[in-house]
Amino acid sequence: MAKQLLRLEALFTNYSYKDWQNLRFPYDYQGLNRLGFSRGAASMSVKSKTYVTFNVNDRTYDFLCEPRQSLLECLRNVLGLTGTKEGCNDGNCGACTVFLDGRIVNSCLTLAVEAEGSKITTIEGIAEGTNLHPVQIAFLENAALQCGFCTPGFIVSAKALLDQNSDPSEYEIRRWLAGNLCRCTGYDKIVRAVMDSAKKLSNGPTI
Repeated sequence: MAKQLLRLEALFTNYSYKDWQNLRFPYDYQGLNRLGFSRGAASMSVKSKTYVTFNVNDRTYDFLCEPRQSLLECLRNVLGLTGTKEGCNDGNCGACTVFLDGRIVNSCLTLAVEAEGSKITTIEGIAEGTNLHPVQIAFLENAALQCGFCTPGFIVSAKALLDQNSDPSEYEIRRWLAGNLCRCTGYDKIVRAVMDSAKKLSNGPTI
């Protein structure tokens, strides 16, 4: 039974929702039996999967996931958007921060099924094409990273702050970023990068 479930999992991975829906699944057991799946395995897998649709970085995705899977797991393992990092997996480090309908959330604490119909922006969607966002540029210019693992979460959080407050004080920046942890830089360069990006945004684009 375990091997059959794994093979059924592979079927879901390789076929889109419309593909297996056209097979009249889960009622078309003959077609599944030809692939080596039993009626019991098919029924169990259908009950454990949920069809989810949401928009990520201005692109619509639809896929099957388990109700217990986090948004982080689906972004990384199902959609292949690995810029969002898994650090603590319990909401403490902020490495998995993304925008969900305009507000930042820890994607490790958000179920993928909760994001049904939502608009999500990950670190991959911060830049406009090949043009980096001023926050990203400021992080590079201020060397506000070392290993870079926490950087996506910091950049997403910093952008959220500057979207609300175009001229934050150092205290406001440090307080806002308290939910993002870094074990390399000591935070000073990160804070300077956010302050620098605020200036870049207030001055507008330069030619």
